[in-house]
Amino acid sequence: MKNRALNTALVLSAAAMFYAAALFTGAGEIFAKDKLKEKDRELFKNNLVASVTEYDVSIKNGKKVKKSFSKYDSKGFKTETTEYKQDGKTLDKRFEYSYDTNSNEINQSEYNIDGILKASRESSYDTKGVNLLKEVFFNNKNIAVKARVFNYDGSDNVIEQITYDIDNNIESKNVLAYDSKGFKTVQATYDKSNKLSSKWLYKYDEKGNLTEAVSQDAQGNLTGKWVYSYNEKGLPDKITGYNSQNMAVTSKKLEYEFRARPAEAPKIDIAKIYSSEGNDDGNADYTDINAPPRKLLFINRVKTATAEEVDRMIDEGKFDLNYQGDNGWTALIAAASYGNAEAVKALLARGVNTNLKDGRGMTALDYAVKIKSKEVIKLLNGVKTENK
Repeated sequence: MKNRALNTALVLSAAAMFYAAALFTGAGEIFAKDKLKEKDRELFKNNLVASVTEYDVSIKNGKKVKKSFSKYDSKGFKTETTEYKQDGKTLDKRFEYSYDTNSNEINQSEYNIDGILKASRESSYDTKGVNLLKEVFFNNKNIAVKARVFNYDGSDNVIEQITYDIDNNIESKNVLAYDSKGFKTVQATYDKSNKLSSKWLYKYDEKGNLTEAVSQDAQGNLTGKWVYSYNEKGLPDKITGYNSQNMAVTSKKLEYEFRARPAEAPKIDIAKIYSSEGNDDGNADYTDINAPPRKLLFINRVKTATAEEVDRMIDEGKFDLNYQGDNGWTALIAAASYGNAEAVKALLARGVNTNLKDGRGMTALDYAVKIKSKEVIKLLNGVKTENK
């Protein structure tokens, strides 16, 4: 959606806030590859967030009015949002979100309270399933009304977002800049005449949390800002809006519900993994790094193991992490072929060789690309970049 400058009067636009911050409540926006958004999704996943309720809070008396309610899946992705009218009780609209096998959002549909489709957005990605290339917006008759395309730099950061109308004329353009850690620091918006209309500036704390989103007009004058605070889990819990006179005029409160944490997985018994049942001759010493287990049980385990389990198996067993079986598979290839990002990350931390090929001449990265595992591709590409 076309970015809007904050109103220079007393009240800031909530839509502008969420466009600027790419946070979790309301309908939200897709921002292609966005380090802040990726960080927040991991935070939601690790904290087992099930839902978020957003409230508008009066600056004068602290009264809370429900604004929206959003549900999240176990991976930290938003699946549904319900928005309320100004009374905080009457339902207004509902959004549903769907994702592909790479955890990319591919569709957002907006419905009225009677379940009738009002609008939708479809998103398409590159052949590796990593970068968002285009969004197409449809009306309630499923007719395309506008589109947005994304251009990237060499680090896969979005540097341009260009919105076109139905006649392929440019409506607006966002130009983005990033710091050395990959966090967005500037988003400048240009109108259809390519004239600067507004700008957002972003500030972060030492943990990478967004602390301020500052809005300026084309002349660099302050038009408003949002200030963010976080709870003990590192989740955003309060957002305060200021006007052009730097006076607090609005506030948002975020409240969370969490899933029950599953029981701890039983400890893997390394002795059983390398028991006589899995040995070639029933007598091999599997603390010997050169002893080839017949069923390569460690390699099989990493296909679905957690990072903690991988580390425990490595610490308790002594073997060559780059060992290749008859088919040439390594533990890294096995984990990558199953899209197990946790295991891949744990193995990379141990310095495994990412360039080994199996009997088909395929590397771990080749398998990640084949199954379109976005997270694993990113991890393995990161290693390649570091080694250049």
